[in-house]
Amino acid sequence: MGEKEGRNTRVLSLFVRLSYGDILKKKEEARHYQVTERTIQRDLETIRSVLEEERKMGRDDRMLLYDREQNGYKICRVYLSREDSHFCKW
Repeated sequence: MGEKEGRNTRVLSLFVRLSYGDILKKKEEARHYQVTERTIQRDLETIRSVLEEERKMGRDDRMLLYDREQNGYKICRVYLSREDSHFCKW
């Protein structure tokens, strides 16, 4: 598998796991995929960017956030409060 195909497969796999509610930790993912933590960070930024674009277009209501309590990344749904501010529901 080429480098680009490997990255695409890795990003898609990360996204699917996040969509199922998994909490991802950069160090563990880097070890699993045998890449650097920086590579995993770039993958997560790609996922975050895609979700943001989809949210802006009204096609998705999720975002990728870092959960400090669980020390990992997860996807949550975005809701508007009565004051028109955003909040997430895990």
